[in-house]
Amino acid sequence: MLSLKRELIGQQAMFTKPIQDLETATEVSYEISRMIAKRSRPFNVGDFVKECIEIAAKKMCPEAAKKFEKIQLNRMTIQRRIMSLASNIAEQLNEKTKIIEFFSLALDESTDISSTAQLLIHTRCYSRF
Repeated sequence: MLSLKRELIGQQAMFTKPIQDLETATEVSYEISRMIAKRSRPFNVGDFVKECIEIAAKKMCPEAAKKFEKIQLNRMTIQRRIMSLASNIAEQLNEKTKIIEFFSLALDESTDISSTAQLLIHTRCYSRF
């Protein structure tokens, strides 16, 4: 009975391990996409980042290098990830604004060295919850 249980667990692990690896690769792809967007880099930087990761993985831990190949960082994937992150933030803001009772709004415009106008918007919200 014990050997059957071990065999079943081994068979189940064969299916769950690849799924966990793919989920981790997707999480890493989202994190790198967030960093690319945060630093206002072009979307095709993801391909360069992936090449760097693969080189480092092959040199430092060759047995795990195949896991890094699963990370999707091409230009279109980065674009979709950033759009997904942006829509999630918009949804969160919409949900939070439904409970706001009072708010204040401060606006400030300035021009930088290259004569580009910069607009700063600051809000402070109050709710009883």
